[in-house]
Amino acid sequence: MSAEGLANNKPAMMLGLLVAGVLLVMAWTHHSGQQLLESKTLLVDKIMQLRLVLSQSHYLIHEETEVSQSPLDRDFVASLVGKINESASFLYGEKAHMGRVSGYVSESPLSHDSINRLKLSLADLSGYLDKNHAILNRDADEDFAHDHLFSSVEAIANRIDEQVHEGVSISIEQQRDIFIVLFGMSGFGFGALLLLLRRSNQSQALALQQATKLAQALERSGEAAIIANRGGVIEFVNDAFCRMTGYSAQETLGNKPSMISSGKQNRPFYENLWGTITRGEVWSGELINRKKDGSLYPALMTIAPIFDSAGVITHFVANQRDMSEYKELEKHLFQAQKLEAVGTLAGGMAHDFNNALTAISGNIYLLQQSPDDQQKVLKRTSVIQEVCDKAASHIRQILSYARNDAVLMNSVELNHCIQNACNMASSMIPATITLECISYEKELYVYWNETQVEQILINLINNARHALKGVESPRITLEVRIIDNSESIMRLNHQMTDEKYICLSIKDNGSGMPKEVMDKIFEPFFTTKIADEGTGLGLSMAYGAIKQVGGLLSVSSEVGKGSEFKICLPIDFKTQTEMVIEAEEICAGNGETILIADDEKHLLLPHSEIIGSFGYNVLIANDGLEAVEMFDRHADEISVVILDLVMPGLTGMKAARQILKKRSDAKIILSTGYDMQEALDGDTNTINAPVIYKPYKPAIMSQLIHEQVKKRIIRFNA
Repeated sequence: MSAEGLANNKPAMMLGLLVAGVLLVMAWTHHSGQQLLESKTLLVDKIMQLRLVLSQSHYLIHEETEVSQSPLDRDFVASLVGKINESASFLYGEKAHMGRVSGYVSESPLSHDSINRLKLSLADLSGYLDKNHAILNRDADEDFAHDHLFSSVEAIANRIDEQVHEGVSISIEQQRDIFIVLFGMSGFGFGALLLLLRRSNQSQALALQQATKLAQALERSGEAAIIANRGGVIEFVNDAFCRMTGYSAQETLGNKPSMISSGKQNRPFYENLWGTITRGEVWSGELINRKKDGSLYPALMTIAPIFDSAGVITHFVANQRDMSEYKELEKHLFQAQKLEAVGTLAGGMAHDFNNALTAISGNIYLLQQSPDDQQKVLKRTSVIQEVCDKAASHIRQILSYARNDAVLMNSVELNHCIQNACNMASSMIPATITLECISYEKELYVYWNETQVEQILINLINNARHALKGVESPRITLEVRIIDNSESIMRLNHQMTDEKYICLSIKDNGSGMPKEVMDKIFEPFFTTKIADEGTGLGLSMAYGAIKQVGGLLSVSSEVGKGSEFKICLPIDFKTQTEMVIEAEEICAGNGETILIADDEKHLLLPHSEIIGSFGYNVLIANDGLEAVEMFDRHADEISVVILDLVMPGLTGMKAARQILKKRSDAKIILSTGYDMQEALDGDTNTINAPVIYKPYKPAIMSQLIHEQVKKRIIRFNA
């Protein structure tokens, strides 16, 4: 194991420290025992020598007194005292001890007391012999003091000798016990640390295995993964990222995520993103990124911070999923949902058009009854025109609603969308249900798609219609108001931080829903309708679409009292209104020639007469081919050409191109009864021609012709 690996392995370090510590303690104890044995051995030798000198001195004194009756020689006694003091010098200059550990364990206060008594007894003996050498030769009956003193000193020395031997035995036993305890502790410590080391190795192996699995999972994940340091420098990308963006790992590492930025997100978007992840929170959202080849793709991205052991952010990991297929599927699902709603609207539209035809037929009959009464004629024709305008408005709305458009976001006036949705929805709900639309007193703009808004509202109104079955006085109410973020519905969503929001509520007094239904109502394919009445996708798609524009869809309901759906949306303050000309005054011509081409004869003749009434000379063609041929013959005379877009053989667009090839400055107006975008199929960008929708008002057509004659191109709303 390397030094670095050992430093990172705490159990191994602890085991090494324990081994070193035990060895040091054992060495220390052994050294202390050696000190004990050396000290005690020296002490035993000194005491034995002292006892021997005492015994010899005592014997020599007795031997001299038996040989000679004269007083003992002073020098002889002094030499004996000197030998005794010399042999007892160890008591004053040396100290017996057992070392740091064993000494503290084994030292006995009794030993010190015995030595002190021995010192005092020796002092008494030496002093007596030195002072009383002259009387030492007396009989024992007369002088027994020195015998007593010798016997006392020898007895004390003998006791000390016994204590020292006993102390050595005890110290050896204690030394043995200390070694046993140390060995036991060492064995236990070794066992515990080996167990910890084994577990640590197992944990490290498991962690390594887990890290390997995570690394492989991250590398082989189907979602693109990026790891960047705190400075935003990319340190890792997986294969999915390379496949998704077209960049290789070598091209990506060391760069920043801005390399795939599309520029479709503004600065506040990125400020919010970085603010979220640098606070240690997870950010999730949709954005548009750019591939290496320059193409754009929608991505769902999640970015999470990575923390070190101290809780400091060191890196960020991001996962992103290419949402192109999802968006395409979502587009088809929205279209299917629209077509489902169109099917629901069809019955109501048929009812409305039957009523319109009845009104027209009735007024025509009354006109025929009194053709000479000018006042009645004007009244009846006014009613017919009003019915036709209303029918035309319904047709435009349903065609626009059913159009297979991409979901393009722009500034949408919400009151207008609600009114359109209510107008369309009124055709599909029975007359017994009251549909009330309460608009806001001022214009309210949201950043959304107009068709999507209307689709969601129609779906919610249709759901409310189903919930009103069997209810007396059924009512559906749509209301728009401004709320602030202090209201309870806003406090539930912390991501909506604006001060004010638009709240659109759709409320009914129907059967209501229990809580278990409300909890699942936004789940895909969940529905309480029977098999043929719905797919269960309407509310889930509405929820996702509203969330995508930064809004919130919520529901509250009570069984037997009805339900209320609330759509909360951020206000779009950057509104861009379009100037649209609403012309009612007829613009007269000056005898210019106008060519009209339409394959519907019942439309061609009245339209030619109407345009002729403006003061123009009118030429008519029954199809596109005839229009081109007639333009060839009267090219110098014709000022404006009006072409129906959908004609058999040569369409209006193809005829227009051929006419422009013959005379590039020709002025052309295109008209259609179909939805403009589907009829043109994107071809209007190839020619400079305005498009007008049938049925159109005569005044607007006169304005348009007049502007074309003046070589001014202007957009009209019919």
